[in-house]
Amino acid sequence: MKRILTTIIVLIMFTMMLCGCASKKEKEAKISDNSTLPQESETARAKITKPSTEPSTKASAEPTTKASAEPTTKPSAESTTKPSAEPSVESNDTLPEELVGHWEGTGEPEDGSSPIQLAVTVNADATGNYTFEQAGYTESYPFLLEKNSNSFTVNIPANDKAFQSCSGTYDYTDGTLTLHIKTIFKSGRTFAYTAACTKKDESQADNLPAEAAEANVDIAAAVDFIKNNESIDGMNPGVVICDIRGILGEEDDFPAVIMENMQLFYFSQGYIISYLNSNKIVTVVSAMPPAVGKTARGIGIGSTEEEVRAAYGDGINTNLSEEGKIVFGDESALLEFIFENGRVQIINLSY
Repeated sequence: MKRILTTIIVLIMFTMMLCGCASKKEKEAKISDNSTLPQESETARAKITKPSTEPSTKASAEPTTKASAEPTTKPSAESTTKPSAEPSVESNDTLPEELVGHWEGTGEPEDGSSPIQLAVTVNADATGNYTFEQAGYTESYPFLLEKNSNSFTVNIPANDKAFQSCSGTYDYTDGTLTLHIKTIFKSGRTFAYTAACTKKDESQADNLPAEAAEANVDIAAAVDFIKNNESIDGMNPGVVICDIRGILGEEDDFPAVIMENMQLFYFSQGYIISYLNSNKIVTVVSAMPPAVGKTARGIGIGSTEEEVRAAYGDGINTNLSEEGKIVFGDESALLEFIFENGRVQIINLSY
């Protein structure tokens, strides 16, 4: 009986041992199965971190590079380079050939005053010079044409006392150069006019008659012409000073010394009148800027030496003339033209 009980107990214990071993193996099996999970979780984490890495890299790199590079480079290059280059090329272009040459024409002032005569010389480099004449007044200045805007600007000297600015526009149609001109005076007055000009054939220049006239100089005839026909703006020697005041008005307030040879000063109008104090007879009429008067043959302040020779070549006295001065007539009656830079600056008429 004891053996039977002992055997039963041994079997029970063995069975329990077997069960314990089995449960241990199951636990180890579970642990071994779970040991692969960390590897899977790291792979999974790698998969999770991969999306977070790629977007952060691409998103931060591409926007910052393209946005910062493209706007700052392309717009600045296009806006600063192209506009500054193109106008400079245009401004160096020469004028169309049909505009180059000497033009002459007449114009009508907008204020209804007397017509004007205009002579314009246009050079291929867009520079030029004009001569304006109206009712005995003459002016002449250089100018610059602007091809792109069909406009021009006159170069008024800084020390000019009368003019503030002069500019306008031009157009060319069927052989006619039309200029629309506006002058602003320092007094505030404006003068505007339109002149239609045609090109003068240079082959028909009138310098030959002037040369022919100088070749047949007649001083005696020149003296006779001066005494009987010559004047500056209607003023001439031989009249009394009251006649001068009737034309120019009261003279400028200028101190004078009482002597035999007296003078009336009209600096604001560009005239000095010399006379004898004893009989008040005018002996010399002198014109200078800004005088508007012209001689009997159309010469005034600003006229060129060529224009003077063309008008008075038949009586130029070579003995009294010199560089910068042309004398028509002789000591008994003369018309003297004094030049500066090739243009008349002073005219003296005396006898």
